[in-house]
Amino acid sequence: MEPDEVERSVTKLPKIREIRDALDIGEKRSTRVQIFNDTLKLFRRNYIGPSGRRGLDLRDWRSKADRAELLCLVDAFLEQNGSRFWPDSRPEIRYSSHAAL
Repeated sequence: MEPDEVERSVTKLPKIREIRDALDIGEKRSTRVQIFNDTLKLFRRNYIGPSGRRGLDLRDWRSKADRAELLCLVDAFLEQNGSRFWPDSRPEIRYSSHAAL
């Protein structure tokens, strides 16, 4: 993806509220959102990617390497925490069957 394509892609990202709604996380100040955010922050702080880079250092959306590492980070986060936030007991969204989406 070229830098200008990344810029266009980033500007098309949904608002955080839309993402929370789609993920069924809850309202901004809810306990569930606070737990999710704390879990994600801790995970990013402790994550070391395949190349040895820390999760907190993966911020350059224009970099193919960062995007690839971010995908690894997301996969690892969902593998470790997916069923906690999206348990299979909830039929509308299930981590085990929606993980590939």
